[in-house]
Amino acid sequence: MKNFISSCLAAILVCLSSNAQRNNPHNKVGLDYVTSYKVIKNDYDAGKISILDQRTIDYYSNATPINNSMSVQEAGEIIKAVKTTTPLQALQNAKFSQLSQQSITKAINGSDISKIVDAVKISNIPLIEKQNTLSFLSIIYNTNMNPKVFKNRPKNAFIWTIVGAITGGVMFGPVGILSGASVGGMIAEAKE
Repeated sequence: MKNFISSCLAAILVCLSSNAQRNNPHNKVGLDYVTSYKVIKNDYDAGKISILDQRTIDYYSNATPINNSMSVQEAGEIIKAVKTTTPLQALQNAKFSQLSQQSITKAINGSDISKIVDAVKISNIPLIEKQNTLSFLSIIYNTNMNPKVFKNRPKNAFIWTIVGAITGGVMFGPVGILSGASVGGMIAEAKE
């Protein structure tokens, strides 16, 4: 129940960090993800979060850089989907181009994200897919640059973070990307 509540709260918010991926125009998404994740996790670990209700979701929505809000039901839908989705299923559900799928997979497997970002930026994929892919790459980059935030397990954290981001994005669009990333990050913590 404790992990469920923290995952639900994480589903609402997203990020801040001192690292920057200068060539990614969507780097702020990753920075905001890390910041929001830290706020939620710190409060949860300190016992400040005991119930997931709309009031709690709204509080954390306003207490983080993103300022998005979801209903308890929407947060629950993302949590349920992330818990039952593999990385491959998430990519297939998103119906991304081969370039986006390969870019995300390469980034998860440790390839140079700056080079991947440059390739995506000059590609001919649809604009929305390009923006989403760059956002996912930003989350991977910033998660990887902050391994202590994720208990020194950046690969596990960013794999589940991206599963969450893709799943949330498929379900709810841009707000879902960030909320889903938060859920995925918390699920990575719970799997330890």
